Amino acid sequence: MSRRRIIWGAQLATVTLCAFALKQYYSTATANGLRWILAPTTFIVELLSGRSFQFESYTGYMSSDYTFVIAVPCAGVNFLITAFVMLALRRLWQARFESVNWRFLPISLAVAYVATVITNAVRICIALEIQRRSIEVSGLTPNQLHRLEGILVYFGFLLLLFVVMERRLVMFPVVIYYVMTLGVPFVNGAFHRPGFWEHFGFVLVMPLVVMLPVLAVKYVGQDCKMVQDLHVDPEPSHKSCSSIPSDHACAVISILLDIARCAGVMWFNSFRFRREAECDR
Repeated sequence: MSRRRIIWGAQLATVTLCAFALKQYYSTATANGLRWILAPTTFIVELLSGRSFQFESYTGYMSSDYTFVIAVPCAGVNFLITAFVMLALRRLWQARFESVNWRFLPISLAVAYVATVITNAVRICIALEIQRRSIEVSGLTPNQLHRLEGILVYFGFLLLLFVVMERRLVMFPVVIYYVMTLGVPFVNGAFHRPGFWEHFGFVLVMPLVVMLPVLAVKYVGQDCKMVQDLHVDPEPSHKSCSSIPSDHACAVISILLDIARCAGVMWFNSFRFRREAECDR
C-alpha cells in the first residue's frame, strides 16, 4: 500500500472520529457547555427578529416574554456534524486515495460552524414568526409543523452549502443527510422510541421534495448544453431525417432529429443522457 493511500485512510478515519466525538459530546452537553454555538446564534436571532434573550444557566437563552427558549435541542450541533462530514468527505472524494493537505479538516470545520450558526438563526427566526402569527397547517400538529420547518431549513441550507462548494454530485448531500439524521439514530436504537417512525417519514420525504426542482433544473441545463454542443448544417444536403453520432465517453444517447424541410430547423429530444467530465472526452 502506497504512503499516499495510508495518509488518505488516516484522514478518513480522523473525519469519522471527529464526527463521533462531537456527537458524543453533544449527547451529554448542557446549555452551559454549548454557549460557544448558542451565543452567536442567539445574537443573530436578536438582530433579525428584534427580540431580546437572556441566558439562564442550564436552560438556555430565554426570551424576555418567557414564551420561547433557545435550548440544547436548538443548538444545531447535528447540522454542524452533518455539514462537516459532507465538506470533509467531498474533499477526500475529490482526491481519492491521494494525500490531501491536513488543513482541509479545520477549514471544513470552520465553514460548517459558520453555516450552522447562520442556518440555525434563520430556522429559529422562522419558528418565532410561526409562533407570533399562530400559523397552523391543516393536518399537522404544532410539533409536526415545527419538525417540517426544521427539515426544510436544515436540508435546504445543507444543499445550498454543497452547491456553492461543488456543482457536481448533487445527490451527495442527500446521502449524507440521510446517514446522519436517519442511519445514526437507527443504529443507536432510536427506532424503539415513540414517534420515531413519524419523524422517519418526514425526514425521508421532505429532502426529496426539495431536490425535485434542483434535479429538474440540472437535467434541463444538461439538455440545453447538449443542444448547444450539437452542430447542425444550416443548409443540409438531405432533407430527410438524419442522425448525429456522439463522441462523449461513457455516454448513452438516444436522439430524434427532424429537419424541417423548408426552414432548416432541428427538432431535438433527448431520452437518456449521462455526461462524464470534460477530461473523459
